[in-house]
Amino acid sequence: MSPRTPAVAGAQVNLGKLYLESGKFQDAIDQCKKALSGKAALDTGLTRDALLCLASAQSGQGDHAGAVA
Repeated sequence: MSPRTPAVAGAQVNLGKLYLESGKFQDAIDQCKKALSGKAALDTGLTRDALLCLASAQSGQGDHAGAVA
């Protein structure tokens, strides 16, 4: 399901952060990518949060090159 509103994208980012904190890095990556790939226009703060969560999860998996790309 791709987000159709910023609220759904925000919920996906928050879920990604929860996954990140619990060490479920792939689930965090999936949620953050869903939030970023939706059709909703995201504000800069939400986009930043999604990208930071995504980079942290990739780094947690050991993909340090992907985390900075």
